[in-house]
Amino acid sequence: MASLGLAIGTALLYAVLSLSARTGDVLVAHADARDFVSREQPSVGLCPWREEARDRRQFFPTATDVRDETLILSGKRLEVARQLGRASTTEENALKVYRILRHDDVLGSVVARRVRGESGVIELLLAVGANGDVLGARLQRLREPEEVAQALQSARWLGAFIGKNRASAWRIGADIPDVPPAARSSATAILEAAHAMLVLLSVADSAPVSGAIP
Repeated sequence: MASLGLAIGTALLYAVLSLSARTGDVLVAHADARDFVSREQPSVGLCPWREEARDRRQFFPTATDVRDETLILSGKRLEVARQLGRASTTEENALKVYRILRHDDVLGSVVARRVRGESGVIELLLAVGANGDVLGARLQRLREPEEVAQALQSARWLGAFIGKNRASAWRIGADIPDVPPAARSSATAILEAAHAMLVLLSVADSAPVSGAIP
């Protein structure tokens, strides 16, 4: 009976793993003959806007309302790939956007996305003006070591995002300040994600920006 129970338990575990692979969060399991241990790991891609009131005051102080939208880009994958310079991923088929309103006027948008950093998932938030330029950036959550976290959250580094758009270089040492060597991997992932977020938003909106697309 004990062997039968173990076999049933194993079958149920693999069934759960198969289902979880199709959800936004991936269930990661480590198993051996003695024990089963499971934990949830957030996947890259969409993530919530966690501090709406604070960010609205900081980035859009005259806003009066917010409207949530989910933009589907599966029909524009060729254009997304052209602007990204690579094939788009499954996570880039949709973009959650928070439209920032002043009465009936759209002041801009807020987009948030999970990024895979060196030490875990990083949540990047961008405030984007109606013209496609970045108004501000914040890291909602990150699990990097203290030295890395300080570099990535510094006003000097995140402040360099302001004024950038999808046509910007988004490269460390070019239009973005350098960071300590320990932070470069995660910094590069953040910059690639920021550029991708702006491309997705622009393609979905078909909004012009200043500068030519390389």
